[in-house]
Amino acid sequence: MDYYGIGIMSLVFPFLILFGILAFFARDKKRGYTLNDYLFYILSFFSLAILYISLSDLLRILLQIAIKDPQRLNGYYSIKSEIPIRLSALIVSIPLYIFSWKQAVKDTSERLNELKKTYVTWIILLSVLTLIPSVIFVLGGFIGLGIGVSGANLTDIILSLPSILVATAVLAVHFRFRKKLLAK
Repeated sequence: MDYYGIGIMSLVFPFLILFGILAFFARDKKRGYTLNDYLFYILSFFSLAILYISLSDLLRILLQIAIKDPQRLNGYYSIKSEIPIRLSALIVSIPLYIFSWKQAVKDTSERLNELKKTYVTWIILLSVLTLIPSVIFVLGGFIGLGIGVSGANLTDIILSLPSILVATAVLAVHFRFRKKLLAK
């Protein structure tokens, strides 16, 4: 497992750190949260991260196959063989995200509204932090093409679009949910 295995493993460490921080706060009686309150937010975060990585990577792979760029033809069959693991990750992460998110937002008590707002704010922040370098890369690629920089090519620009597309969708959904939370 190439890049994808490394990407999934790199999620484990922030998840464990997040879990440790939340466990620390869960012991804070003033906040009134228990570890169970955090559980579904942690599952939502982790499954959303896997969903984001696998969906954007799957779209990138499908674009690579569709474009048939000469630089990538040597890896055509190895690229195709990466599709099953991405589909498997989607098959697992989508239901897990839907379930954990529904469980997290099921409690409509005022006590948990701050936790919901915090979670949604962090997802928005991470989406923006994902978008910034991708948009910079795309704009830099177009500028490079425009001024004739050698090595700049349209294929690299196109292959970075799935990341932008998925991050924008995650951002839009969570902005909408945040707006509902703030309206309450």
